[in-house]
Amino acid sequence: ALDRVVTLLVQDLRRAEIAFFPQLWARSLNDDAAVELMDKIHELERQVIAGLIGASRPDWPQEDCDSLALHVTAAIEGLTLFIGRNKKSHGIYAAPEQEIARVLKAVLETKCSPSQC
Repeated sequence: ALDRVVTLLVQDLRRAEIAFFPQLWARSLNDDAAVELMDKIHELERQVIAGLIGASRPDWPQEDCDSLALHVTAAIEGLTLFIGRNKKSHGIYAAPEQEIARVLKAVLETKCSPSQC
């Protein structure tokens, strides 16, 4: 399920209407209402991802699930610079979501949680 969520979120970056999010981010630099909306969107995204991580690794502390979810979200959001509407690939291959899922799988398969390794 986690890899499907990552794939969905990355593929969303390629949709034309997703240009709304970079515009919202830019607006949030000067608009408190935009900041609040961005925070709510990102918090919901991280909660979903952290929940899926926790379901995959119930032995991990919640803080580790939250931390990894933050990094996954940052990796996905960072792709906005390289994929999507009117973007050159800058060396980003056709399916970066597969690389994010591969790295995430490797982390989830470790014997210990991130804070204990």
